[in-house]
Amino acid sequence: HLFSSCVRMAVLRAPDAELEGVRAHLRAIQGDELEPAPYLEHLHGMINGLVDASGNFVLRLLRHALKLQFWDRLEAQQDISVRMPQDVLAPLARRLDQALEARDEKAAAELIFELMSDHRERVVKLLNAEQAEQLAGKVTSHLQLLFDLPEPFAGDPA
Repeated sequence: HLFSSCVRMAVLRAPDAELEGVRAHLRAIQGDELEPAPYLEHLHGMINGLVDASGNFVLRLLRHALKLQFWDRLEAQQDISVRMPQDVLAPLARRLDQALEARDEKAAAELIFELMSDHRERVVKLLNAEQAEQLAGKVTSHLQLLFDLPEPFAGDPA
């Protein structure tokens, strides 16, 4: 809800040019052909633009902490994509763009909450899968160490 209130403040306070920058990122993430890296860049640009436009200092601090903890990790994962399915993303992004253009702070706050909730759910699933895969690899290597005994211990006890 903190980010939703940030969006509300951005819609109320930001100059047209600042909101237009956010809207440009929204239009870009709707493109079918957008690869994962540019998609993340535009998603960050949209989020950063809204946070900056709101003037919310606490959100600026949180944005920095999240970048260090999650975004950099996601950007480093070239084999996964946090991009939502286009049939879910495009209508949400289009409606958010329209709410920003109309300066409808209530609709914009509701739509950003929905968009970020869907993104958060997808990212959590991806990160959980990544952790499970890493854990499975560690367990496998530990089991190999346990069962690949050195030569003197491998034979029958005599």
